[in-house]
Amino acid sequence: MRNDAPEGYERSASWDSVGTLPYPAPPSNSVLQQPRRIGSTELIVLLFMAHPPLNLIWGAIPTAYQFSGVVALPLVVGIAGLTLMAFAIGYGSMARRIRHRGGIYSFITHGLGPAVGVGSSFVAVLAYTALLASLIMLACGSTIGLVANLFDVRLPMPLCIVVATAVIAALERLRLRALVRVLVAVGLAQAAVIIGVDVASVAEPAGGDVSFHALDPAWLLTGSIGLALGLTMTAFIGSESGASYVDEVRRPERTIPRATLISYAATTVVLVISVWAISVTVGPENMVAAAQGQLQSQTGGGGHPFVQTVIELLVGPAHALTVTELATAALALGCLASGTMRASASSRQLSALAGDGVLPATLKPLPDGRSPLQAGLVAPVIAGLMALVIAVTDTSIGVLYLITIAGLGIAGVLTLSSLATITWFLRSDDTESGFFGWEGQVVAAGFAMVTTGFVFCYGLYRLPQVVPSGDTWGWTLWAAPVCAFLCGVGVVLALRAWKPHVPRGIGRTQ
Repeated sequence: MRNDAPEGYERSASWDSVGTLPYPAPPSNSVLQQPRRIGSTELIVLLFMAHPPLNLIWGAIPTAYQFSGVVALPLVVGIAGLTLMAFAIGYGSMARRIRHRGGIYSFITHGLGPAVGVGSSFVAVLAYTALLASLIMLACGSTIGLVANLFDVRLPMPLCIVVATAVIAALERLRLRALVRVLVAVGLAQAAVIIGVDVASVAEPAGGDVSFHALDPAWLLTGSIGLALGLTMTAFIGSESGASYVDEVRRPERTIPRATLISYAATTVVLVISVWAISVTVGPENMVAAAQGQLQSQTGGGGHPFVQTVIELLVGPAHALTVTELATAALALGCLASGTMRASASSRQLSALAGDGVLPATLKPLPDGRSPLQAGLVAPVIAGLMALVIAVTDTSIGVLYLITIAGLGIAGVLTLSSLATITWFLRSDDTESGFFGWEGQVVAAGFAMVTTGFVFCYGLYRLPQVVPSGDTWGWTLWAAPVCAFLCGVGVVLALRAWKPHVPRGIGRTQ
């Protein structure tokens, strides 16, 4: 029995021209009355470049090969992409109705309550910050190797970390239109490399014949598919932050759902095609071996870069160094671009929580919709400090742990968001004209919830046993997101005792 919608939702009894109930008007306040400045195209660029494709193809995917051992990784990428597109269907239905800067945590609040919503927001901020720290390390590692090859100079890692952190903090302060231009420039440079490598890879197949073995489901059993799915799903982190731009987009009820779904779909298509194409020239059976040492090479260690292995096969050893240097420069720029989007997502979560009264008022959004400087600096400063600590320890292991914590955290948040979507539709009397009505939204959200929930639960149980140094530090993989969630829940419980009016407005007051 579907009951009334959650408290704070306004409805109209009239029907519009397409037979659906009108969407509730956003709260009337000074932030949401500002003119919208970007449309679907710009938001798609922002979300797509939250995980630049070249960085995934030559960074995240080889790392998944290295640690999972699954040969049919293009299929795993496809499964991850389909899961996230199903998530985007339910997410989009909530974004059309709930307009709040907190985005995904506001959706969770409407479905599961403020304690779970704020807990998920704390986990999201932890995940974005951890991933930002790893991106800083990857950008610095790539830059150190590039400068060493070009000028025979070894840059100190701490200096690179400070510079990279400052660059990301500065880019995060750009207005969205200016940031989009920067991201388009980086994206075009990466697209040129991707297209060239894909075409050349198919033209130069290993053994002389184009192989589709990497798309054979039998190869899914060659390693740990659960670990592969978790690592590849981590590659898509960022697109779920689209609803946080509600203050700065035109027609958010259409722009945000469309941009989120297109971002996931485009990333999935590019990754599946590119990873398969590279497997053609390397040989599907050789991909796992070729990826060994990939993470060490990207973090300034002594491993052999996966990108160099592929380029040597395509252009020969004589020209490989020059082409590798160009590709490495594009990778470093992609890490900075992706890091900027992580910093932006974190600052929007923090400012949304401040707007709801959970965090200090100094972090509240500015009148033009942007995050204040204080909120924008939190993630870069903390991530930079984390990177400095990791730089004096085992860098590659530290980066792997940060990436894994971020992936687990976001998988848990996506699971809660899908559950919240199901709960919201089942207890509301709203209607839905798209995707077979509200029942279709529930089915899509249910599929996403089961898959992301499996990734989260499997990761909590299995990852501490399989990652390097897991017997010593493996507990941090589950402790970090769980503790962040409990901290958020604890904050809401404390507010209920001291400021009972605040929890009632979480996710609804902006």
